[in-house]
Amino acid sequence: MTLTVVPLLVGTAPDERIALTGDLLPFFIFVVLGGRQPVVVDTGTPGQEEVKRRNGMRLVRDEAQEPLATLQAIDVDPSEVELVVQTHLHWDHCGNGALFPNAEFLVQKEELRYAVAPAEGDRELFNANRSEEHTS
Repeated sequence: MTLTVVPLLVGTAPDERIALTGDLLPFFIFVVLGGRQPVVVDTGTPGQEEVKRRNGMRLVRDEAQEPLATLQAIDVDPSEVELVVQTHLHWDHCGNGALFPNAEFLVQKEELRYAVAPAEGDRELFNANRSEEHTS
């Protein structure tokens, strides 16, 4: 079996730069294909309005970079995804969980504990996760 990891660009932060390269800060969803079912790794940044409201950051995302559109472009139906792996719970990695209503979400226990009560200096990294639509 050959597995392929597909990076899906779901926007950039035009006012933020990667320190080492000077490139625009990109946001991704990753999909692992080639197994029994696609596996999603990180669910990307939330939408433009939520990013601005929660973090004050400007997000640029065209229609082709909408998370649902990126998944459809590689023939992945989010309702058929059974597994989502969240590498960590910073706002820019877990903003589209609602797209995967039938998925089991895996996250490290310590990461989940820390996201619930982060140190004061880290709170903004988890800020966008605190939304009224999150229920668990």
